[in-house]
Amino acid sequence: MTPLSCFSLVQHPGDYTTWPLRTPLLRHGEATGANVEGYQLLHQYQTRHGVLLITDFSCPFEESTHFTLLDAKLRIVAETGLAVPYGSFLLDRVSVVDDCALDLCFHDVDRWRLQLRQARFPWRRSRISLQRQ
Repeated sequence: MTPLSCFSLVQHPGDYTTWPLRTPLLRHGEATGANVEGYQLLHQYQTRHGVLLITDFSCPFEESTHFTLLDAKLRIVAETGLAVPYGSFLLDRVSVVDDCALDLCFHDVDRWRLQLRQARFPWRRSRISLQRQ
């Protein structure tokens, strides 16, 4: 996985409680047409499966982390997240394992492996898998 810095999210105006759950994605400041979950873009990677974005809502006391996979035309092909009501998945660290996997660490103790898959049977399972380590 190659880290990127070309993507950003539109900043929402006004009160946080009125913001939509999906945010327009920008590349080099230009609209891409994709809307992703979250308000803050934490990490972005180019992979052989497409672009992987890691976002969160930056919401105190209910942190969640979301993962979005985009194809070459910047269309969303898979998304998933880690979230629980009144709980926290505040991402502390990300380590690249290889071109298809990341190790994620939440609160310095909760470790997960994110794995990207080929789209052989997309109707049977997600192209993004998360497994607690």
